[in-house]
Amino acid sequence: MMKRRPRKIYPTLTIFILLYILSLATPVSSIDFENNSYTIKLFKDGSAVWIIESSTLLSSKEDLEAFTNYVENFENYRESLLENFTSSIQKIVSDASRYVNRSMRAEDFNVSVEIVDTLSGKIGRLTYTFKWVGFSEAKDGTLVIGDVFIGGFYLYEGDSLTIIVPEEYAINEVH
Repeated sequence: MMKRRPRKIYPTLTIFILLYILSLATPVSSIDFENNSYTIKLFKDGSAVWIIESSTLLSSKEDLEAFTNYVENFENYRESLLENFTSSIQKIVSDASRYVNRSMRAEDFNVSVEIVDTLSGKIGRLTYTFKWVGFSEAKDGTLVIGDVFIGGFYLYEGDSLTIIVPEEYAINEVH
């Protein structure tokens, strides 16, 4: 039985691009999203599904009412939000493709909003998802990520980044 070679992942993740993405994703409203969570799920073919979640603790009755109103009216501006987000992401992906000289495209865009019950109370969450085909370089049994973050990728206090690698892959090197 042949073992798979360990996979290399180079997350040169100084997070400027994602903050830019988030600024485009968050709708103009009275909702003040406090935390951002970025999840990048990598696939063997070099593509990745991105999940960008912005959340806010609904600590008062007024907060809950405001976010409930936001959820109830979400369908009125969902398409506009999704169009703006899609356009912005497609430009970022196109620019990254030219910069790293690798074929890329973005597809399968979605946006949703929900109220989630947690142990610490109710949370309002806005979620954007999309698939980035060609996100990482898949060659010689490895995945190399990070070259698409032209100018960096920055996280603010309270934000998080999670990278999920394919199950049979191992992280070999991080910079």
